[in-house]
This record gives sequence, structure tokens and C-alpha cells, in this order.
Amino acid sequence: MNNDKEVYVGESLNVAGRMKQHLESESKHKLKSVRVVPDDTFNKSACLDLESFLIRMFHGDASRQVLNLNAGITDAEYFDRENYTKTFRQIFEELRTQEDLFQRTIPQIINSDLFKLSPFKALNHDQAIAVEDILDGFFTELDHDVDSTAVVEGNPGTGKTVVAIYLLKLLEDIRKHNSEEPLDIGSIFSDYFTPGACRTAQEPQVRDCRPSTILARLDRQGFQTDARTAQRHGADPVPGWREFRTVRTSCSR
Repeated sequence: MNNDKEVYVGESLNVAGRMKQHLESESKHKLKSVRVVPDDTFNKSACLDLESFLIRMFHGDASRQVLNLNAGITDAEYFDRENYTKTFRQIFEELRTQEDLFQRTIPQIINSDLFKLSPFKALNHDQAIAVEDILDGFFTELDHDVDSTAVVEGNPGTGKTVVAIYLLKLLEDIRKHNSEEPLDIGSIFSDYFTPGACRTAQEPQVRDCRPSTILARLDRQGFQTDARTAQRHGADPVPGWREFRTVRTSCSR
């Protein structure tokens, strides 16, 4: 679903019912065009994989704002995935050349900095645990009016930047979520999309959580935002914050 400025990607066994839900939603009712990709050979895993693939491509292309949440992004292995992936690329090319939905090719998107630092990366097991641990502490501390900082430690290449950018997008999604709209995701983070968490994330002390904004702030404060050297040189990460929680990750990207 899309208009000239926005796009949303989804998968469903009931296309008519899902379209009706989306067109009644506050965030998607302005989307005017719908394209359906039917394929009798696609199982559920392949459908979710195609959905995640197109979301990542749309975000990396940057021609439209992606309305999807990032909590449902998957990157799981399944039978015959290699052949399905070839089909995904064919679908991408049709959407690019025949529907004008993409401005860049797959290699151009994959090699862009926007794609490499995308909040729509699929988390591995250790990264997901780190995000969940930070979220638990974040909402608990906000409920008790406690200032704190979470520090993610790990060797170069273990995905610290992926965790940070994913988390920022996730917090922004929680903050903006309308509890009256159906939630399309089925990840371990679905439980955080509650009215209570949404209200907490909208408190004045929760600043703008868009990844581009946070990365700019980190750069101004002396952080290195490169994936291999994401660490602070100097004093406390955020001066004046009293409590620190350390989350260690041994994952590899």
C-alpha cells in the first residue's frame, strides 16, 4: 500500500479483511494504491521473509517513508529459502521497473549507508535479548521516576550499533502506537505495545527517538557512531544520569 510519500508492506491470508482494517486506520487511510503478490508456493515463512525484504528495500531506497514497525522483522532460515530469495528479487524488479516504487537497484540500496544503519535489521538471538533487557529496565525506571543509562558492551562487530538503532525505532513505534489499531506483528516485543507503555513513552522525559536524530546527538556529544567503534570517549555517556546498567552482547553480525 502506498501513496507518493508513504508505503506500508504487509502479509495476510485475508487480503480484503486486512485492506479494510488498514484503510480504517489513522496512519494508513491516506494510502491510495494497493498491490497484491499472490503465490501458491509461498508458505508462511516465505511470506514473512518477503515482507521483511521489501520493508528493508523500501527504507534503504528512501523514496518513501516506511510506515511499518520494526518489531516484526524476521531473518529465519527455512526450507528452500535460496530459491525463494531469487523470486523476491524478481518481485523487487517488477515493482521497480513496472510500478516505479523504487528509484534504486538492489546493489545500490544494499551498499548505501542508510541500509547499513537501518532500524529494520533483523536481530539475532543475543541482540534480541539485549533489547528486551533494556526495554524492561527502561519502563521500570520510568515508572519509578529513576534516571538511568544502559550501556551495551561487546567486541567490535558484535552488533552494538544494530541494537542501538533498532531500539530507538522500537521506542518511537511504541510511543506513537494507537492502541485501537490492530497490531500486525508477532515478535517478542509485541507485549510492549500496550496503552500503559505508550503513555509512559510519551512522557516529557522521553525525547525524540528517531534514529537519525539520536545519531546526530551522539556525534555532537563525542560518540563514535561507526559500527566498529561505537563507544564514548571521555566522561559519563550522559552527564548527570545517576544509574548505569550494562548489557553485554557476544553476537556477531
